[in-house]
Amino acid sequence: MDQNAPAALVLRRAYTMREGADILQLSLGTVKRLIREGKIKAPRVSLKKRLIPNSEIERILSVGIDAPIAA
Repeated sequence: MDQNAPAALVLRRAYTMREGADILQLSLGTVKRLIREGKIKAPRVSLKKRLIPNSEIERILSVGIDAPIAA
């Protein structure tokens, strides 16, 4: 994991799209687009809410957004 990542990153299992955008230093619009494109896994937990798993945040921080997603 990136040494500059917030310490709270280790303590959470999932993040809202806004929190994920803040951690990844991306705009909320970019995160939404990447989810639509399938580049970020963010399961829907209700009709209007998706959560980004901690494992996805760690994957993106360590290998980048364009790295292949494991099945």
